[in-house]
Formats: sequence, structure tokens, C-alpha cells
Amino acid sequence: MGLQRFAEQNVERARLLRQELTSKQPISSSRLQSDADIYAGLNSLKCGETTPMEAYKVLAGLDEVPVLGSEILTAGLLYRLSSFEEELMQTFPEELGRTADLDVYGRYVEKIDGLLLKSQEAADVHAEVLRRLAAA
Repeated sequence: MGLQRFAEQNVERARLLRQELTSKQPISSSRLQSDADIYAGLNSLKCGETTPMEAYKVLAGLDEVPVLGSEILTAGLLYRLSSFEEELMQTFPEELGRTADLDVYGRYVEKIDGLLLKSQEAADVHAEVLRRLAAA
């Protein structure tokens, strides 16, 4: 089945991916190198001094790998935990005369579930494309 052990690095990546969910973007891939490392590598390239192999090695840091389903789900749970209180307050307003609006919470759950489903589908497509490219 290709199961992989969920390790601390996966948790850290899920925390970073949660930020993308916060901006309402599906998550499907991530870079293995941090932006700081990529910028440092790009800044180290010198015209006339850098060999093509050195340049390709730095540019390989821009490659993205599909996100694991477990990371997508963990990012989704972290996002839900971080945004739950706000949604709860909208669902059950404290203002006098306002009643609970469970539709607010229903839309919230549907929105997150849809975002996670799109993320998983995109990650699966990305993995399949890479698999076919490697086989070619």
C-alpha cells in the first residue's frame, strides 16, 4: 500500500500547510527546502563562475513533492482547531435576540471538507504525474 511512517517532520510540514488552508487555498505539494535555503542558493549563483551542475542543483530546490494524505488531514485538523472558536461565536451569537444559526457551522464544515478533498485529489494527481514521468 505504500504506507509511510508519520514522523515529526510530517507534523512540521502540516503546520506550514495549515497556513495555506488559512488563505483558502488547497494544498497538494510542498518543497523539501525552505524558502530561506532556496534564496540563499539562488543568491550564491554567480554569472560566469557557477557551473551548470551547480545551478541545476540549486534550481532542484524549487521542485515540489506531493503532500501525504496524512499531512493534509493533519493540516486540516490544525486549521479547524485554530478557526473553530470564531465559527462557534458566529453560530451561537452572544447578542440578545439572536438565535443560533447552525447553517453557519454547516457551511464552515463543508468549506473545510471541500478544501481538504480538493487538496487530496490534487496531491494524488501530482503523485501520478510524477510516477508516469519517472516510468517514461
